[in-house]
Amino acid sequence: MKLRLWLTLTVAAAGLVVFTITGLFFHFFERHSSEQFVIQAAFSMMNTGGRTECESSPGTWFVEAFGKDKWPVAGSVRPMPGEPRSREHDRSRGPGPLGFGIKGARLPMHVQVFAFDSGLNPSNPDTPALDRRLRAKFDGEQTLHVSSVGGVLNFVNDDAWACDGRDHGPGCPPSDGMKKPGEMRIHEMLVPMTWKEGPCAVVLIRWDEPVRETGILHISPPIAVWGLPVAVMLLTVLIAAGPVVRRIRRLTSQVRRSAADRYRTPIALKGTDEIGQLAGAFENARAEILDQVARQEEREQNLREFLENTTHDISIPLTVLQGHLSDLAAGEGGHRDESVASAMAETNYLAALIGNLSIASRLETGTPTMQQVPVDLNALIGRCVIRHRPLARQRSVNIDHAIPEEPVVTTGDMTFIEQAVNNVTFNAIRYNKPGGHVAVILEAAPDDRFTISIIDDGPGIPDDQMAAITERYYRCGKERSRESHNQGIGLNIAGKVAAMHGWRFNISRSEFGGLRVDFEGPA
Repeated sequence: MKLRLWLTLTVAAAGLVVFTITGLFFHFFERHSSEQFVIQAAFSMMNTGGRTECESSPGTWFVEAFGKDKWPVAGSVRPMPGEPRSREHDRSRGPGPLGFGIKGARLPMHVQVFAFDSGLNPSNPDTPALDRRLRAKFDGEQTLHVSSVGGVLNFVNDDAWACDGRDHGPGCPPSDGMKKPGEMRIHEMLVPMTWKEGPCAVVLIRWDEPVRETGILHISPPIAVWGLPVAVMLLTVLIAAGPVVRRIRRLTSQVRRSAADRYRTPIALKGTDEIGQLAGAFENARAEILDQVARQEEREQNLREFLENTTHDISIPLTVLQGHLSDLAAGEGGHRDESVASAMAETNYLAALIGNLSIASRLETGTPTMQQVPVDLNALIGRCVIRHRPLARQRSVNIDHAIPEEPVVTTGDMTFIEQAVNNVTFNAIRYNKPGGHVAVILEAAPDDRFTISIIDDGPGIPDDQMAAITERYYRCGKERSRESHNQGIGLNIAGKVAAMHGWRFNISRSEFGGLRVDFEGPA
């Protein structure tokens, strides 16, 4: 739903509430005004000859009129002496100050007036029985008013109208069947006069009206009372919503333009209001999306480079291995031992490379799933050394290890940990010189920590390259380049595995001239 439409409907709902409240107010106000109008008309009638007629013949006096123009002095209703002029009197002379009369403040169409003394005793035997509610509550001072549904005010005076043979019309009684008991409400009002004594000290006024004219839905407030405020409110809301709608449209346009440009275009809408804060949230989301896209592109680029380098690294040992197998198949015995040794070296390299490919593929996902199981480091070191003894013999390198008598157990992913130790051990043997030494040492510290150290006495690494050796695809000089190719991910994987487990990973120069690689973590 559009904002303007939503605001319009909201104002319309508020206008309906205003209409209902003002309608209720005018309903009760107009009912009270009508009652006061009837009271004033009764006082005016009694003060302009009605009292004299009543007191001269109380046994027969009563008044019945049909049509408001038939009321005695109804057209010249005057306030009682000493009372201020009310709106009812002003209405009898024309419209009020706002240009409209009070709807409902009118004299009844059909009315009957009877007289009582101060003890509520009527002199006229035709006077109807007084409603028990009026008799119970009357105190001689206050005007009382009751009403009831279900009766009809019958005509008792044939001279109450002048129809000239007509059946109905202005000033004429309704024809038979027009007044139905269930559709009429009879009102009875007991009005004490100012003189307090005599047979006409209290006046009973009876009238009826259709029930539908007394309902709340039948009486609505003047449009000048509720229409003008609602119209002003609606106009104010629509004018005030203009800048808001324009800012929202600008924000929508900028967000769509940024999305079409793959979020390279910034959201330029500023402000301290809620729309400005929303624009800031969109800008933050745009920056986060760009950051994620950049990381994804970097990951894809690294993966492409990884595949290119891995393809190159695998193709070379396979080519070499094919050549040695061809020599063996040709039966060139003089080179048999050399070919077998070289083929074994190539297979060891391929085994290490495939292991690293498995680990690297899991690390490339960004959040690899790690098992958290107990890992026996004593057994892991033993397996690692046994696995690399053939390679060490082939390259004339002496490998040994040392472990505590008590098993050292840590928690982590056994595959990741074992591959990390394998990578460092493989490099220590592979880049060592003939007759060199490699030591794999597991130590347990008193503070429930352990250290795995792989130490060699090979040629080592220049100091200026020490910091970069753990970078992915980094390859040192010729002495550590495997003559023509090197995968360049072994130490990088070892460092990542240590970080994933919360271990400390350190590479330094050993006291024997080669490298010392340490893994340190909690046992």
